[in-house]
Amino acid sequence: MLLGVVIHSANIFRTHNSWLVWDSANTSATMDWLAALIHSFRMPAFFFVSGFLFSRSMHSNRAKRVMWSRCERILVPLLTVFFFVNTLQLLVMRFITADSSPLPSYFAASFASGAWLSHLWFLVYLFGYITVLRAASGTLDKVPDGLVCKMMPIVAIAAPLLVLGTRIAAKLMPVLASAYAGLSAIEWFDYFWYYFVGFLLATRPLSFTMFNKWTALQTATCIAAVLGLMWSYRTNDMPARIVQAYTTHVVAWCGVLGCVRVFSRVLSSPSNTMRRIADSAYSIYLLHHLIVLVTGYLMTQVQLPLAFEVAIVFLVGTGLPLCAHVMIKRVPALLYFLNGSRSPERQLSGLERPARHFVQRASL
Repeated sequence: MLLGVVIHSANIFRTHNSWLVWDSANTSATMDWLAALIHSFRMPAFFFVSGFLFSRSMHSNRAKRVMWSRCERILVPLLTVFFFVNTLQLLVMRFITADSSPLPSYFAASFASGAWLSHLWFLVYLFGYITVLRAASGTLDKVPDGLVCKMMPIVAIAAPLLVLGTRIAAKLMPVLASAYAGLSAIEWFDYFWYYFVGFLLATRPLSFTMFNKWTALQTATCIAAVLGLMWSYRTNDMPARIVQAYTTHVVAWCGVLGCVRVFSRVLSSPSNTMRRIADSAYSIYLLHHLIVLVTGYLMTQVQLPLAFEVAIVFLVGTGLPLCAHVMIKRVPALLYFLNGSRSPERQLSGLERPARHFVQRASL
């Protein structure tokens, strides 16, 4: 989740305007590449790991207790940040853009465009995923490990075909591709498959071991997908768009596999530092957006070397939410409303066991 701070900081200094604020006088193609690289795997890897941890929690605790805990962790911070932090963010953007429209019209337009929901969109999708898979968990538990295992060597090739299926469905039913409040059905399905595979692998050790093996086929698939993706951006005809939709998710699956292997090495031994990072990452992400926005806008008003501006935006965008998180942990009400947790101890212990299972599986 902390990579969200990096990508939003980099967006300010890209060679084209792609975010809320843009420092047009201080741009770099390096920021384009950095943002594109992180974007290629960040959310797919997040949803994959989230699906894995949710499944492990479901099988380690009572299902009703897990669902209630997830609702608190997702919906309470979502509503709190949406109504308080993101509302303030809209007012800041109104000042930056010198928007003179009436406030009711401005907020209505911001809600419809997704500007009000902003960086919280993934929590809405996440809540949908846990609801669907909780209902289907009884049926999915009957799927044998051996059957899933047979699909794992080609998951990076086969799973993106499902994305093409949603694109075809969107052509037949355009409503699937339409977006409202920053959400769309087609995007929901795009990310669902990462969550779904993570959910399946959590209770299937043989399949997870097979998924975690980096083979020559996967190497060739990744190289071919990168080359195909680069080619698809050179033209805008229908074949190129199909190749782009497919190869984007092939690259994402390769990124997910790479993240799993990195996690297994970084988290293989207990570390207080990693525990603190995991503890604070949720709060930092929820609170960083407004801070990065304001800091980025201030950077557009001064002239400093690019490296200094990027460092300032990132450090302030990480440091202030981290300080806020430390304060939040000391006030139970704030911890609940801004983190969805009733106590710091419960916040850690709730994920510690499934996370340990994830590392153990990934290390095999």
